[in-house]
Amino acid sequence: MLCTPHAFRRSAALLLPLLVWTTGTCPAQDPDTAAERPVQELSNGAIRFQVNPEAGLSVAEFVALASSVTRRPLVFQPAELGSSAPIAFHGELLFERGRDEFFEFFLRTMYEHGIACVPKGQGKSATVDLIAMNGPRRSDILTQAAFVPVERIDDYRGQYGVPIQTVLRLQHINGQIAANATRPFFASTGMSPSSLVLGSVGDDRTILLQGFGPQVANAVQLLKAADVASQTGDSVLRVVRLQHAPAEEIAATLRELTGPQPFNAVSAQGVPVPPPGGARCVAIASLGALVIEGSASDVARVLELVAKLDVPTAQREEEPPAPVEPSALASIATVSVEGDEIRFAIPGGHELPIADFIRMAQRLTGIPFTYSEADIVRGREGLRLMGELRIPRDQFLGFFRTMLYTRGLVVEPASDDATGMHVIRRR
Repeated sequence: MLCTPHAFRRSAALLLPLLVWTTGTCPAQDPDTAAERPVQELSNGAIRFQVNPEAGLSVAEFVALASSVTRRPLVFQPAELGSSAPIAFHGELLFERGRDEFFEFFLRTMYEHGIACVPKGQGKSATVDLIAMNGPRRSDILTQAAFVPVERIDDYRGQYGVPIQTVLRLQHINGQIAANATRPFFASTGMSPSSLVLGSVGDDRTILLQGFGPQVANAVQLLKAADVASQTGDSVLRVVRLQHAPAEEIAATLRELTGPQPFNAVSAQGVPVPPPGGARCVAIASLGALVIEGSASDVARVLELVAKLDVPTAQREEEPPAPVEPSALASIATVSVEGDEIRFAIPGGHELPIADFIRMAQRLTGIPFTYSEADIVRGREGLRLMGELRIPRDQFLGFFRTMLYTRGLVVEPASDDATGMHVIRRR
């Protein structure tokens, strides 16, 4: 196969970090090569990444590029990198946290291509070993998991393909029972490296967890939410995985049906604040599950309600919302600000158009948003909510981003230094 000058320059630029690492020298760079690099580091430390989707990057090229950008030595066996077919990257990505965020993106991409990233060593001699999860060295992945104190576990929530282990000390519930109840939520076929491992050391208040970063972080969050003090002698605990409805929607509906006391508020760490009595219900959005704790009679009542609510949308027992005149669209949502808290509701089962939601967010945050009507109207479902949300004011922008993302839209900075933002279609 012939190698064109353009293809040679491109490959040389992408493999440059490997040459630096193995030889300790840096070849002179062609000005044309520098202009073609898919990564640009901005003056504020952010990183912009864009690749021609028709050409893409092979796994080996992407590894070389990641090593250069993150300044981390990456070790691999070429045979374990899998297919030589290029990875297609569509659209431009902006990593506001710079190298650390780009490294999380690299870990996630490797994980999606069946490759784990195992840190080895410490200090300046530390490396990251790339190991195929279905390759001959797959047994090395979990056996070399690094121990992480449970207080730092959230730092690994974005570390896909990085094996870690931790110890969680429970205060109120039995560790062995909790481990058995949690295991089905993270089960995978067979004992593959992607399985979450839960165990004990003979102490009914301690759980050992081992797996990839996001798995362990989600399991710790679930167990902390379930580890609440019993209010009555016959207290029972149930973890219910929903099949159809979102967990937050069911929890909000239960609050409306039973009153605020049995389903109490949740702290910033995802731990329920114990009420004077009644059942407690916590939604775990990442797992699509509810954690319910209380007396046997209270929990039985809640489980009956959940069974009636967790049905496909077409079967839900509710009256269709009344038609809304175009002039009334702006008044569908009720919004109030009390101190540092925003109260937000869409009563009557109505649908709030995306354009109205964007204008409302602009008034609340003071951020000017721009968007294309074609992006937000064509095939975009509006916003529906059951119950009232109470959102800390400094967290409303994150809530706004999440709601738009679930409807195929993303929010990006308008430019490098502007305060405005664009709402565009997710590619």
